[in-house]
Amino acid sequence: MASKRKRAEEYSDNPHTVKERKRREKLSEADAEIERARNNLNRQFTYHRGKLKDRPEYQAAPPEEQNRLLAEIENKIIQKK
Repeated sequence: MASKRKRAEEYSDNPHTVKERKRREKLSEADAEIERARNNLNRQFTYHRGKLKDRPEYQAAPPEEQNRLLAEIENKIIQKK
């Protein structure tokens, strides 16, 4: 079965990509774990905010209620962690 990872010579040579790759390589295991957890949390926020904003009751709610619903979703996600 073929490898899913690219070989080093197939990596992008975009300067921003190279800089980010080098930064990630320098991270300690603890720092890398923290970054993965933070990215995962941000993905969860984005996913659940999108799901909430698609709901008709959110769209019909006044701005104050929308802000309350968003804060409620974020608090639920944080409490799970």
